[in-house]
Amino acid sequence: MNKKPGKPSQRGRDGQRGPKIEQRWVDLARQLAANPDDPASLRIVSAMNHAMRPAAQAAAQVVEALAEQLSAPSERTETAVAAAVRHWESVCKSPMDQEVMIGLKDEAVALVERRRRQPPPMESIVAGVGEPVDMGYELSLHLNGLRGTWHRLWASIAMGAMMGESPEQEETVLTVRAQFERLLGRSLSHDEWSLLSAHARDHGRAMQGRLATGTEGDQAR
Repeated sequence: MNKKPGKPSQRGRDGQRGPKIEQRWVDLARQLAANPDDPASLRIVSAMNHAMRPAAQAAAQVVEALAEQLSAPSERTETAVAAAVRHWESVCKSPMDQEVMIGLKDEAVALVERRRRQPPPMESIVAGVGEPVDMGYELSLHLNGLRGTWHRLWASIAMGAMMGESPEQEETVLTVRAQFERLLGRSLSHDEWSLLSAHARDHGRAMQGRLATGTEGDQAR
């Protein structure tokens, strides 16, 4: 009498399942390589982006927290970094190793340096602007749009604090301010102007200090 075949072992099922999963990824890669503009390929890319988005957003939160800690070290920013790391680990379902943390710290340093050379976000000071689109500024093509003119206005104020104010510099500030207000469609309020000016002057004085320190270092050598 023949015995009934036994049930496949768990190991056997897992062994069969593994190659199928691997082959699926191979098939997806072949589809993307062969027909990158095909609707099926575009759906694959969209699905992959959707799957990766939570991890990317969690990493961005860690970078933002690290950047804030670099700019203003405190117990609060340390707590924020720890919370962001825990969130990343929860999303990625793995502990954050040293290599990943080093990479995120490098991104945070670059972010702080980039922000140091830029004006404060317009929407953080100017009421009612929302987040205006200025493609010329975003693509670094020109500084003639609303955001680009905001940057020029901030820079002209900072230049006065860094190099010393003069009638020519003051006239430049007034000219660029008029250009910005024309694009904005209204005049800046007293509070808005005060906030922008304070930020720009702080930046100008900081740059002046860095230049002075660099000059002293050169003389010492």
